[in-house]
Amino acid sequence: MGKGKDSDVSGLMASNAAKRRRTHERVVAALKEAGSAGLAFHELRKKTVALDTSLRAILTLLREEGSVHIGCFKLMRRQIVPSYVLGAGEDACIDDYRDLQAKATAKEAEDVEAAARKEAERKHEKWQREWKPRRAEAAWF
Repeated sequence: MGKGKDSDVSGLMASNAAKRRRTHERVVAALKEAGSAGLAFHELRKKTVALDTSLRAILTLLREEGSVHIGCFKLMRRQIVPSYVLGAGEDACIDDYRDLQAKATAKEAEDVEAAARKEAERKHEKWQREWKPRRAEAAWF
């Protein structure tokens, strides 16, 4: 139709608006599918295949509208992250979940220590099996 910059810009804006609308629909569908368990940000990003900035903008908009709330917090890789749930509701308080992080860190430290101890024992047993005296006076061992 029209030539020049203005026609290209309006077409691009319409295209971007359509993409934003489709992403918005995918986010809402993913949250519906998740139900009351909700989805953390990175889970939502994987399901919707949306860019971080777009997803954050959509979640911010939905939270301002009251369509989404933080149902709970999840512990993922030693970090507490919010889990977004579709529907109006009161946001969960992060203070209720802080003890999860402390417990997980303590348990992880115990697990690491136990694993290191097992590894040391395994290496020592291997050394005992394979050890051969190199000097005649050490053969009495």
